[in-house]
Amino acid sequence: MKWGLLALAAFAVLPGQAAHAAQFVITSDIYGPTGYVTSYVGPGAENATVGAISDGGRDAFDGWGFYKATGGFALSRQTEAFTDQNLFRFFDTFTNTGAETVTQTVTFFGNLGSDSYTYTEARGPGYLVTCQRLNGVCVGDPVVGAVHGGNGLGVQTLAGEEYRVNYTLTLAPGQSASLLNYAVLASTLVGGTTRDDVVIAAERAFALTSDPFLDGLTAAQRRRVVNFDLDVPQGVPEPATWAMMLAGFGLIGAAVRRRRARPLAFGQA
Repeated sequence: MKWGLLALAAFAVLPGQAAHAAQFVITSDIYGPTGYVTSYVGPGAENATVGAISDGGRDAFDGWGFYKATGGFALSRQTEAFTDQNLFRFFDTFTNTGAETVTQTVTFFGNLGSDSYTYTEARGPGYLVTCQRLNGVCVGDPVVGAVHGGNGLGVQTLAGEEYRVNYTLTLAPGQSASLLNYAVLASTLVGGTTRDDVVIAAERAFALTSDPFLDGLTAAQRRRVVNFDLDVPQGVPEPATWAMMLAGFGLIGAAVRRRRARPLAFGQA
């Protein structure tokens, strides 16, 4: 049995139990160039918080979702908050702007608001669930389900409240690769965080490892993702490409017609 299934088995909701209580709604406090924004699309940089989350709601984070290391690659970010799902999504694209193929490690970083009371509640390949635990009970800050991939590319560590994922990328000159990270929050609307919220976050985080939320991302963007194995069909050729292909077919057809029309030489079969 996989670690993910073992973790979820501990939090399974038994038949006859009450449905999950109403949830709080995340705060869309994404760092922009000059203040908070509800979404961010633009450049990123090493140790720059642009495109990261400030708090997330109810002190979930003390800054979450920026890169401690970019490996010298150019970074382009797309960060979005989906309040209907209590979900933050980070779509980050790294490009080798140099003249040589480069292998480097980039590091995704987050700081949990639970500070020295951070405890791991569930984990498995590609995800980690934490809460602020006091006297053995999850209370206070929201439960956080952090998802860093679905194919083993990322190596995740948690030291206290500091969350890191290292990805090693090999990019040829001009080549780009994209990484997807998610953070799903769970906290009961009335009364604050409970054990039930661990179940919600664990179920959602586990599901995202095999079924990542991709709404709004283009086929071209999805094809660049390297930390999930996405079955994305190749795109339809651009009009210019079609023109070149048709021209090539035309030349081949003309050559075949000329060959067929040429008279046979004496003695030629």
